[in-house]
Amino acid sequence: MASNKAYENQILKSRAERENRLRENERSWLALAGLFWLEEGSNTFGSDPSNDIQLEGTAIPPKAGIFLYKNNG
Repeated sequence: MASNKAYENQILKSRAERENRLRENERSWLALAGLFWLEEGSNTFGSDPSNDIQLEGTAIPPKAGIFLYKNNG
């Protein structure tokens, strides 16, 4: 059973190293602020709840802008 414990420790170490790499990279999945599906046309975003995409944070204006999505498919 010692080999099972060694294997488990190897997996745990690998996971911890991967997590550390992700935390060090500001462009990793851990830095993802949200996943929002865009609708055809205009998609407003900002901190105001009336936006299609509401972002949280004191530095985000109530009406930050618009994403325009056109499906050319």
